[in-house]
Amino acid sequence: MAEVVATPALGSVLGIEMVDIFVGPSKTQFRVHKALLCSRSPYFKGMFESGFAETSSQSANLPEDSPTVFALFLEWLYGGCFAPLDVQYVKDHGSASVEQRIMLYTFAEKICLDQLADCTMSSHLSTLKLGNWSANAADMKLGYNGSVTGSPIRKFMCCSLLYLVKHGPENSWPSHKLFHALTIPDLAQDFIELMRKMDAEGKEKRSQIVQPRDMPTCKFHKHPKGAKCPF
Repeated sequence: MAEVVATPALGSVLGIEMVDIFVGPSKTQFRVHKALLCSRSPYFKGMFESGFAETSSQSANLPEDSPTVFALFLEWLYGGCFAPLDVQYVKDHGSASVEQRIMLYTFAEKICLDQLADCTMSSHLSTLKLGNWSANAADMKLGYNGSVTGSPIRKFMCCSLLYLVKHGPENSWPSHKLFHALTIPDLAQDFIELMRKMDAEGKEKRSQIVQPRDMPTCKFHKHPKGAKCPF
């Protein structure tokens, strides 16, 4: 008989204390279970348990963040995953659904949640596959502006640019669109370094440039290499 592993009761995980978080310029209010929030995020744990003003008020303001993105974060916080996107939804809300996942990824980095970042990256790649899309210059700018140096989302955007330069059809990806992506300073530098690395690895490696959305998702995850991936 398989061993039965006891799991904490839902009430003990959630607790009874609540905190209010006001998000965006309009201060959209979200009421969240404090114990759950602080147990998952070092960022919020420091905010609500370290003697800052938020500790006494039991509220916080996130004026620079998106209420829609924060709602997605809560979907993950309480449910552990995201509702799958169907093909029609992706077609109808393509640009918004892609942008929201990029913004959620950079939010995950802001609040120091690698697991959320990895889950979001997997969801992002699935969205691109459903819509048969590639990252565009606006996506690249959004990903680079909100992420940290060396971030996996930067790696994904840079690999996407390399693929489009090599294989993007001229009618869909004219040179001026690709040049616009190179006006992002950090992306331009990463792109040059990636090109030099590919050249150093030889002609065979250059011929193997593939669409990044079709690569193994763990290539763009934060978890340690070789670790079991839950996504």
